Amino acid sequence: MLTIFVQEDFIRTISPIQQDYFKLRFDDMLSEAHSFAARYRVYKEEYDKLQFIEYMKGVFIFQGLGNIHNNPLLDDLTELYNTIYAPYGHMIMTIPINNVVEEKP
Repeated sequence: MLTIFVQEDFIRTISPIQQDYFKLRFDDMLSEAHSFAARYRVYKEEYDKLQFIEYMKGVFIFQGLGNIHNNPLLDDLTELYNTIYAPYGHMIMTIPINNVVEEKP
């Protein structure tokens, strides 16, 4: 018998201390992402853009693990993330299968 666990199953099994940890890590990542977003918006440097993307990936991970809802700052940063990441999304969503490239929808 195969049991498949989904995110909701994971969230129900974590303790309040673990939830607090995920919330803390989420807040840290969001703060860092906000800082690098501000730097990128002012200086338009590649380093700031790449760091921002990395921190946003962390934000999304800890948001999912801690079942944390969106807030206005996250909405703003997600919009910037989508704008920056959109040109790279096509390359990343393309996977080779048997020497044929298929795109995920």
